[in-house]
Amino acid sequence: MSELILRVTAPPGAGSGVPVVQRTFSVGGTLTVQLSPRAGPVIRLSARVRFGDGGPLVDASFSGSNWQCSGAPPASVPAGSTVRVTVLASATVRIFHTPSEPDIEMLDAQTAFTVRLANPAPSVTIDPLPEAVDAEQVPLAFTLTGRASDPDANIRVVECALDLDGFAAVEKLAADWSRWQAKLSLSAGLHRFTVRALDLGGNEARVERFLTVRQTPAPPDLQLGSITSWTRLEPSNRDESMSTATRARVFDPLWLLARQWQIGEFQGADAGTPVQARARATSAVLSRCHFGELPANTNRQAPPCDLLRTPLQTMLERRRMRAADEQDPSMLPLAVDAGLHFFRMLDGETLSSSYRGAFVRRFALPDLPGEAAAVADEATLRFARAMSGRAADARRLAAVLRASGADALVQDPALQIAEADREMVKNVAEAWLAWYDSLFAEPQSEADEAWTAERLEYALTLSGSFSEQPLEQVNLGAREIVDGRLDWSSFDVDLEVNLGSSGDRAFSSVVETGVPAPVSFRGAPAVRFWEIEDARLAYGLVPVGPTDLAQMMLIEYAGSYGNDWYLLPMALPVASINRIDSLVVTDSFGVRTLLQPIGRQGLPAPGFSMWQHSVLRRAGSDLREFVQPNLLFLAPTIGLTIDGSPLEEVALLRDETANVAWAIEKSVESPAERARVRNDEAAPDPAAGSTDAAPKYRLSTGMPANWIPLLPVRIRNADGSISSRLQRGALLHPDGIPRIERAQGQVLNAGRRLLLHDEDVPREGVHLSKLRRMARWIDGSTWVWTAFRKQVGRGEGSSGLVFDRLPGNDGSS
Repeated sequence: MSELILRVTAPPGAGSGVPVVQRTFSVGGTLTVQLSPRAGPVIRLSARVRFGDGGPLVDASFSGSNWQCSGAPPASVPAGSTVRVTVLASATVRIFHTPSEPDIEMLDAQTAFTVRLANPAPSVTIDPLPEAVDAEQVPLAFTLTGRASDPDANIRVVECALDLDGFAAVEKLAADWSRWQAKLSLSAGLHRFTVRALDLGGNEARVERFLTVRQTPAPPDLQLGSITSWTRLEPSNRDESMSTATRARVFDPLWLLARQWQIGEFQGADAGTPVQARARATSAVLSRCHFGELPANTNRQAPPCDLLRTPLQTMLERRRMRAADEQDPSMLPLAVDAGLHFFRMLDGETLSSSYRGAFVRRFALPDLPGEAAAVADEATLRFARAMSGRAADARRLAAVLRASGADALVQDPALQIAEADREMVKNVAEAWLAWYDSLFAEPQSEADEAWTAERLEYALTLSGSFSEQPLEQVNLGAREIVDGRLDWSSFDVDLEVNLGSSGDRAFSSVVETGVPAPVSFRGAPAVRFWEIEDARLAYGLVPVGPTDLAQMMLIEYAGSYGNDWYLLPMALPVASINRIDSLVVTDSFGVRTLLQPIGRQGLPAPGFSMWQHSVLRRAGSDLREFVQPNLLFLAPTIGLTIDGSPLEEVALLRDETANVAWAIEKSVESPAERARVRNDEAAPDPAAGSTDAAPKYRLSTGMPANWIPLLPVRIRNADGSISSRLQRGALLHPDGIPRIERAQGQVLNAGRRLLLHDEDVPREGVHLSKLRRMARWIDGSTWVWTAFRKQVGRGEGSSGLVFDRLPGNDGSS
């Protein structure tokens, strides 16, 4: 009997896996007949394919034994789901029983396999927008247009959101969403358009654009125009008597009344004095913090932070201080002093005997490691020789307490602590470890370090939210912090990151009612006519010329608007962001006036941006420069700090003669917590001690070990762009061996690798230093930490590096 063999070759992987196909796809293969001995020729071959259960059968076309057909599953099958494809094949073969009696044999075969429909994401774009539009009247009727597409033609809806409003469906201008529009009503100010396209497969595509609506001012009333005006009259006495001046005589009252009518003073309404004000505000505590720089479009859950427990400046600047283990020679005096403090705490308890000797023997300060002793200064060597084996090492004691606990310590056979004393020694050890760990503020992990080694600066991002809505989240980023000063003006609003503070519910409503107090300043106009004004600053006596516009504007402001300001105090929490929701002022006539904050939606575009945060703009960002209105950041800053002398100093400079940049370690912190000077290290001289008078060729001159070369390299960034960096390079020593000089200080070893941005080492150079800082916090606690400083250098320098020399032993070349 003959056999029908059916094979499927398309789509690739059919039968052995689940291939991914488009909604309309092709199925193909081969169909062959293995004839029996009495079988004749094949009369007919046929194949039909069913695309999905319940789908129609599609006939295949043949080319010899190859067959192929195309089809699609039912429209009700969603994208991303699996589809079962069934192939039914048949063949008709002629069979000869005898030469005079032909017969027909029918052969059938079928196979099935599973495919998965592709689920490509749609795309959506907004037609180009101008940076700003001018409108004589607001709100402005504006039509936003754009395009949307999907490889599957599977778009379900396109929606648009204006600013903080929710999404609403746009108008479809084409059946395939290739054109759409949204009719919006825009108030004056900055607006954000967010458009998203959703398909049946659950995919989403978003795009954002910004537009500023500027309300053009109304044309001036020409009937009130004047070429002569003034805002302040200054009397001048011509004799010693003030009797004439104090009469305040007006020689032409009618002219003065006419001038008042001409400049429109009689058209003003009654201006009452504010007697009560009620302000409503929303305050949100900053609850999330990320240390270091953040790239654009970052969406992560930042760790929580408590800015009232630890000073923000301490959290930003803190660096590692204490030794990592007993082999680390850092801060040897601290290890000895902390051990002595442990003994003082033991002496405060009533113990059966003294255990000082046992603890010293068990936790004796070891000798300096060989590498550390080789580079140590004389003060460190004297201290180590005096204390090694004679003092208890707090590093070793703290390591045992952290690893095994106080229970294991008091049971250590080497200490021989009496049974009756173990509980007291245990309590002392636990209290001492808590004290030891709280001495200094240090980062616990790399995630707590805000120092960006490749930029030589600190970076920090704080996050808080005025509500649970994601668009109400405010992220404040501080970058390029290098001088030790941190205040509200150091932060910019970052619109391109999301740190997940919306769900913290750290916001509250604040209502304050009180009597507004007038704001006064030196030289302000007196309220009463006969009141003598402050003589320490007389604006009328300021000598100004026709081009002194700034001084004339100051005098204009003081004379015309100096008494228009009032103050209403509000109690707000520290480390919070705040916004004014409304201000209702009641005047002396009982009239209540609702005042809205500057920059609020629906109001004319503000021309006032003082004390407001700018929006952070990254390189290549399409965000325009603008400010975030109605935002007050009450920063948890430190008032005064006590700064120690620099423990480490590094100079970065350009050497145009040698065509190289240098990192020069002028001094590093010694184990004795002092600055060890490295600037006096001499360069290696291979000719030293030689008596041969013949000149010897040198590849290059020698350089001191504290001069570290920085060579330019090209780095490919994550976005595919190429940037120039400065990387630590090998220095060619006079013996012809290239050696990499290792930095001994902490400044140049702060990152995993020394890879600086080229622009961060300018022609004027950079001066880096490390120092200790101490400050008091609002709860009375004392904080001590180590910080880095970055200052402008002293310009270019010359290393004297020369290649290919043939000097004599006397130094001549």
